[in-house]
Amino acid sequence: MMSIACPVDLNTSVLRSEISSIYGRVAAAPDGEFHFHRGPAYAAEFLGYDAEELAALPPESTASFAGIGNPLAIGPIHAGGKGSWRASPFKSLRLKPPL
Repeated sequence: MMSIACPVDLNTSVLRSEISSIYGRVAAAPDGEFHFHRGPAYAAEFLGYDAEELAALPPESTASFAGIGNPLAIGPIHAGGKGSWRASPFKSLRLKPPL
Protein backbone atom coordinates (compact mmCIF):
# COMPACT_ATOMS: atom_id res chain seq x y z
CA MET A 1 0.00 0.00 0.00
CA MET A 2 1.30 3.43 -0.93
CA SER A 3 1.59 5.89 1.93
CA ILE A 4 0.15 9.35 1.59
CA ALA A 5 2.24 12.21 2.86
CA CYS A 6 1.85 15.96 2.82
CA PRO A 7 4.67 18.14 1.61
CA VAL A 8 6.84 19.19 4.54
CA ASP A 9 6.17 22.86 3.91
CA LEU A 10 2.38 22.57 3.47
CA ASN A 11 0.75 25.25 5.56
CA THR A 12 -2.49 23.59 6.61
CA SER A 13 -3.79 26.80 8.19
CA VAL A 14 -3.54 28.62 4.85
CA LEU A 15 -5.09 25.66 3.03
CA ARG A 16 -8.00 25.52 5.48
CA SER A 17 -8.50 29.28 5.15
CA GLU A 18 -8.54 29.12 1.33
CA ILE A 19 -11.05 26.26 1.32
CA SER A 20 -13.27 28.10 3.79
CA SER A 21 -13.03 31.26 1.69
CA ILE A 22 -14.05 29.62 -1.59
CA TYR A 23 -17.01 27.79 -0.06
CA GLY A 24 -18.04 31.03 1.64
CA ARG A 25 -18.04 32.69 -1.79
CA VAL A 26 -20.16 29.85 -3.19
CA ALA A 27 -22.68 30.30 -0.37
CA ALA A 28 -22.87 34.07 -0.98
CA ALA A 29 -22.92 33.95 -4.79
CA PRO A 30 -23.67 30.44 -6.11
CA ASP A 31 -23.94 31.73 -9.69
CA GLY A 32 -20.33 32.96 -9.63
CA GLU A 33 -17.46 31.37 -11.54
CA PHE A 34 -15.89 28.44 -9.74
CA HIS A 35 -13.76 25.49 -10.80
CA PHE A 36 -16.32 22.93 -9.62
CA HIS A 37 -19.94 22.03 -10.28
CA ARG A 38 -22.70 23.10 -7.94
CA GLY A 39 -26.47 23.41 -7.67
CA PRO A 40 -29.43 21.06 -7.61
CA ALA A 41 -29.11 19.92 -11.24
CA TYR A 42 -25.54 18.79 -10.52
CA ALA A 43 -26.67 17.02 -7.33
CA ALA A 44 -29.40 15.14 -9.18
CA GLU A 45 -27.56 14.32 -12.40
CA PHE A 46 -24.11 13.44 -11.12
CA LEU A 47 -24.63 12.41 -7.49
CA GLY A 48 -28.00 10.69 -7.65
CA TYR A 49 -30.02 12.98 -5.40
CA ASP A 50 -33.76 12.81 -6.01
CA ALA A 51 -34.64 15.70 -8.35
CA GLU A 52 -38.19 15.94 -6.99
CA GLU A 53 -36.97 16.22 -3.41
CA LEU A 54 -34.49 18.90 -4.44
CA ALA A 55 -37.26 20.81 -6.23
CA ALA A 56 -39.34 20.73 -3.04
CA LEU A 57 -36.63 22.60 -1.14
CA PRO A 58 -36.24 26.40 -1.34
CA PRO A 59 -33.91 27.33 -4.23
CA GLU A 60 -31.74 29.40 -1.87
CA SER A 61 -30.95 26.23 0.07
CA THR A 62 -29.90 24.18 -2.97
CA ALA A 63 -28.22 26.74 -5.26
CA SER A 64 -24.90 26.60 -3.42
CA PHE A 65 -24.74 22.80 -3.18
CA ALA A 66 -21.17 21.79 -4.00
CA GLY A 67 -20.97 18.28 -2.58
CA ILE A 68 -18.87 15.38 -3.71
CA GLY A 69 -21.10 12.53 -2.59
CA ASN A 70 -24.59 11.50 -1.63
CA PRO A 71 -24.96 10.29 1.96
CA LEU A 72 -28.63 9.61 1.22
CA ALA A 73 -27.63 6.79 -1.15
CA ILE A 74 -26.17 4.81 1.77
CA GLY A 75 -29.47 4.24 3.53
CA PRO A 76 -32.57 5.83 4.98
CA ILE A 77 -32.58 8.86 7.26
CA HIS A 78 -33.73 8.01 10.78
CA ALA A 79 -35.29 10.37 13.29
CA GLY A 80 -32.73 11.64 15.77
CA GLY A 81 -29.85 10.11 13.84
CA LYS A 82 -26.55 11.79 13.12
CA GLY A 83 -25.32 12.35 9.61
CA SER A 84 -24.20 14.79 7.03
CA TRP A 85 -25.40 18.34 7.66
CA ARG A 86 -26.25 18.45 3.94
CA ALA A 87 -28.80 15.69 4.47
CA SER A 88 -30.69 17.75 7.06
CA PRO A 89 -33.02 19.57 4.59
CA PHE A 90 -34.20 16.16 3.45
CA LYS A 91 -35.19 15.09 6.95
CA SER A 92 -38.29 17.27 6.87
CA LEU A 93 -39.29 15.74 3.53
CA ARG A 94 -38.61 12.10 4.42
CA LEU A 95 -39.60 11.84 8.08
CA LYS A 96 -43.16 11.90 9.24
CA PRO A 97 -43.91 13.95 12.36
CA PRO A 98 -44.49 11.91 15.52
CA LEU A 99 -48.12 11.09 16.31
